[in-house]
Amino acid sequence: VESQRNGWGMLGWYWLPHLPMLVLFFISALAETNRPPFDLAEAESELVPGHMVEYSSTPYLLFMAGEYIAIWLMCALISLLFFGGWLSPIPGLPDGAIWMF
Repeated sequence: VESQRNGWGMLGWYWLPHLPMLVLFFISALAETNRPPFDLAEAESELVPGHMVEYSSTPYLLFMAGEYIAIWLMCALISLLFFGGWLSPIPGLPDGAIWMF
């Protein structure tokens, strides 16, 4: 993150020079977290997804928590690697964790 700090703000972050890598990382993050169009955990012909029937209560909670923690982790990685992490997008504004969200 500190290597992305310069006087240009958002234009100095790594999303611009590494745009093809950002697109590839985003597509692979969608595939890793089973988001559309890579959501092949269930078939089109099924009425309900398989894990929705097999799990109930706490196992379902843990399953879904794992799914959404993986999504949150991929979002944090993209923010840290390409979008300056906690750095302010506008030069002169204070840095902080609020910019990651």
